[in-house]
Amino acid sequence: MNLQDRTKELIAATLEDMLTRMPLEKVRVGELCALCGAGRQTFYYHFRDKYDVVAWIFERDYRLAELRAGKCNAQAVVADALERMWERRAFYREAFEDKSRYSITAHIQDFDVTLMTAIVTEHLGVDRLTPQQTFAIKHFSHGSIGCTLEWLRGEMEATPQELAAWEFASMPDFLGRAYGMA
Repeated sequence: MNLQDRTKELIAATLEDMLTRMPLEKVRVGELCALCGAGRQTFYYHFRDKYDVVAWIFERDYRLAELRAGKCNAQAVVADALERMWERRAFYREAFEDKSRYSITAHIQDFDVTLMTAIVTEHLGVDRLTPQQTFAIKHFSHGSIGCTLEWLRGEMEATPQELAAWEFASMPDFLGRAYGMA
């Protein structure tokens, strides 16, 4: 791991620790920097703001799931990502509580829609989706994120593998076909 990656990991780990003691809205970049021993200039070299750190943590966890599960099996990737989220559910629950316009919910929504749109357009060999397909992807993503949050809160009992299977079983048909599930 290079110095840049170690610095990002240190900042991320410090933010995760802070979220065990306070909500994200109370986190201040200056305090985060002081706790991890990084200057503000170093922080802003790597991240735009504290919300960018949360988004980076999610994307890092997703990319690690892709590496461990293999990109070819999307359901296994999601199950592995959910496993990582469950292991660190205190952080993710707190991150999901933030309702700002830069929230992790909004970030994951954009991430999901971008990813699913790319998969479907490639599968169909088209440049863009119909408005109905875009709506279906957004609708599915909102529901998936909502159910994942309920699960992280302990309001829904399932293993990460079960939750991933339920998500893929709930996909609109055209999306399932694009993922090779139908």
